Amino acid sequence: TFVAAGGCNAAKTPQNELTVAEALLAGLLDHSVDNRGDVGSWVRKQCLETLTVLCRSDSTLLARMAAEHGDDVVMLLLGRTLRATTEKLDRLRAEAGELLETLLYGQQDDPSLAAVADRPPLVRKCLAQLRRYVPPPPGGDGDFRRGQGGPSLLDKSGEGIDWADPETAYARVAHALSVDEQSLRQPLFEGLVVTGSTEPLGRFAVNAVSLFADTLPATAEAPSAARLSNNEAAITAPEHGDSHAGQWSVDGIVDELTRLLLTDRRTSKVINPALIVADQLIEQGALASASPERQNIAGISYVCDTWTGALIIRSWIVAHLGLCRWLSLYRAVRWNAHGLRAPQRLGLCLKLYSSLSLVSGEAARMALGSVLAYLCHPIPKIRQMAADQLFAMICINGVLAGSDEERMERIQTILTETEWMSANEDDLKRCKAEMAELVGLDVNAAAQ
Repeated sequence: TFVAAGGCNAAKTPQNELTVAEALLAGLLDHSVDNRGDVGSWVRKQCLETLTVLCRSDSTLLARMAAEHGDDVVMLLLGRTLRATTEKLDRLRAEAGELLETLLYGQQDDPSLAAVADRPPLVRKCLAQLRRYVPPPPGGDGDFRRGQGGPSLLDKSGEGIDWADPETAYARVAHALSVDEQSLRQPLFEGLVVTGSTEPLGRFAVNAVSLFADTLPATAEAPSAARLSNNEAAITAPEHGDSHAGQWSVDGIVDELTRLLLTDRRTSKVINPALIVADQLIEQGALASASPERQNIAGISYVCDTWTGALIIRSWIVAHLGLCRWLSLYRAVRWNAHGLRAPQRLGLCLKLYSSLSLVSGEAARMALGSVLAYLCHPIPKIRQMAADQLFAMICINGVLAGSDEERMERIQTILTETEWMSANEDDLKRCKAEMAELVGLDVNAAAQ
């Protein structure tokens, strides 16, 4: 903090600046919780404040760090700042928004760094793209550096973003997902997913992603402005000859959800949120236009290369996930559910299985068999959840549409009248076998 505030110019060497920046960026990931609550939020807030002071004290900081240490540390700063703008706590979101505005409108190129002009202008390109979606604060066009106690950036009467208002902040920052850089897109999307899984703010984050998805083409390979309003088309229009600048796709959202589901389930804190948000987006119809084409699994393979069992899982993905996007998502859910006994996550997997029956006939049949297998699960609560989701898939979502009335009545009878919480093992096996026959599945193939 002392170095960031410029208290000792002699101490502001390039290496010291890098050390301070790395420490502050690490602090943005502190989500420690104890009996006092989210104590990590105190660290995150202080890191955001200090980074803002650091950037305001030196308007050429980003350019200099990119020149001296490469683009990675600057892209990390931008990515984690974007994720912090999705925080659930208003005061943290406001601090993150203030830092983001400082990075976008309070930094400038350093003429003394002309020697590195031949390097790819990644940082400059990303800053330019982010400025399309994040306007300058009210009353300023970029020169708004100020000390403590200065005018507030959060003015609802101006054109800036009121970061303390979750509905407004999430709706505006979600459009930054169009930035053509994965190192920025992924942390922002992950932040929206984590926030979207909790109430009361979750509905704002999910709605923001859903509304943003409505403006996207189905695939990135065939962008179209047909579904966009004139203003939205102008926002996402390519610049400088880059046909995909600022473009994402509904397919990209499905792929990103699949990537999050394939993170290490022993340590990941994003799998449950990804299950919840994927289910909500499907139910809202936000992902209905996703294409059934083969997907690029490079991003998923990269994730699997970072933890134990990488070669086995990666080989399985390469062999089996070259199907349609929905089957890829289905298999990611199944991989999470395999051998799982934790009722909360398993319940989320069963719920997402049910929702998949709304978007893909082939995935629906596979999901039906997976849910059917849990009718004999040793945990009574899981058996009941499986029966409930089977009822939703068959009787509400219409997976077996066109079946005769007698068969449908028998299915409803089994699902609603069986005592799934207390039935003995023999009765459970009999009900599972009869259900498999009624839905046209091999009971031996309906394996967990």
